[in-house]
Amino acid sequence: MHTLVDPTGHTSILYSDLSTEALDMNASTFSLNNNFTPSQFQKNSGVYIVYNSDGSESYVGSATDFCKRWANHYNSMYKDAVHKYMLDNSPSSLKWSCIIERPDYLKQFYQQYGATVSAQDYQVQHVLRTFTQYVARSYEQAIITAVEPSLNSSNDVADRQNRRRL
Repeated sequence: MHTLVDPTGHTSILYSDLSTEALDMNASTFSLNNNFTPSQFQKNSGVYIVYNSDGSESYVGSATDFCKRWANHYNSMYKDAVHKYMLDNSPSSLKWSCIIERPDYLKQFYQQYGATVSAQDYQVQHVLRTFTQYVARSYEQAIITAVEPSLNSSNDVADRQNRRRL
């Protein structure tokens, strides 16, 4: 059992929202360029999916800043399945879509208290950054469980996060 249950689950995302047809109609969906183009990406937090035109290959990820995360993907096109697929087929064979946007609590904190933030506020900043990541990764795990993307190196978000730290 996972958190996505028809017609809606705890995430309020329908299975039908994750179909290739629905993703193609999503206003945030666009075809990737062969070269990284920052203006294509929102600077928001949340969960995204990358998929080919027939939906047979897909990758689900989360980010606190979609633009920075995809810059990292373009600069790392040799590490794992999604990067190998991009190298073998060119990024332009893929589409990118935001599945769900979530608040970036650290960014909101800076917007509200920016001028008064001091080095002593590191613990508060750490908690807000961690909570932003936790919320996005919770959604990412639910969506990975439902979609079973072929290009993710692991279907366990915690496992992928731990391997990045090694």
